[in-house]
Amino acid sequence: MKLYCAMCGRTMFSAAVYIGNEAIGPTCARKHKLMELARIGVGSVKMAPARKKPGRNGDTLDMFEELDQE
Repeated sequence: MKLYCAMCGRTMFSAAVYIGNEAIGPTCARKHKLMELARIGVGSVKMAPARKKPGRNGDTLDMFEELDQE
């Protein structure tokens, strides 16, 4: 599922701000100063939840561990 900015229609990896249920991308949020409004909690402008970057899972073994030892 792709996310699209509600203001400009560009695809985005993750939303920066939500206005109601509409996702706003980071470029439009900065351009229209929505990040500052979301930080202070004006109206229905809310910060998007922080997304974790995919990292290494410590619970699984490496698929090619012999290559890591070289």
